[in-house]
Amino acid sequence: MLVKERMTKNPITVQVKTSISELSALMKENKLKKVPVLDGDRLVGIVTDKDVDRVSPSGATLLSVFEISALLAKTTVKDAMTKDVITCSPDTYIEDAAIMMRRNRINALVVMEDDKVVGIITESDMLDSFIAMLGGNSEGNHYIIETDDVPGILNRVGGITHDMGINMNHFVFTQRTADGKAELLIKTSKDGRIREVADAFKLAGFVVKESSVK
Repeated sequence: MLVKERMTKNPITVQVKTSISELSALMKENKLKKVPVLDGDRLVGIVTDKDVDRVSPSGATLLSVFEISALLAKTTVKDAMTKDVITCSPDTYIEDAAIMMRRNRINALVVMEDDKVVGIITESDMLDSFIAMLGGNSEGNHYIIETDDVPGILNRVGGITHDMGINMNHFVFTQRTADGKAELLIKTSKDGRIREVADAFKLAGFVVKESSVK
């Protein structure tokens, strides 16, 4: 799966000289938490709702409403934004984008193509992607099996489900166990023969750690 399949395309952006009061209104109106910052067409930063809070007067301020409004009108996005923006391309693999976000301890990547902002992908988008990969929102039979980590496992599992006339919807390598075994998540179409399928896996030499219907 690629970033372009999950990103928000043509995201809302702001210019670097935009006032914090304008930015705040824009973010509230569009329910935004992160906004790329441009100088003309050039990406120069990213600003978040936390950045807005940081440069805004606290609730304990003695300033009047008018003084606060005047201060926010004078404070610009440039005063609040993060200048070093981590970016990726639309053709970046989702897993690589997730690694970038994790390593840099950020929760969004600006997506660039030909030096233009074409999208933004957030940790929520990333979570949705992994839920989709794991079949989290799909109904069906759910198996977790353990096996030797050797070539041909997919063929063996596929052969079992094929022989039983069951469609395999998801097949995911979830982890390698401490003793070097491979743990696999398998989701098939919903079928009343979940016990029979589990028994077929066992007969083929797999350890069935879990079988359930979702």
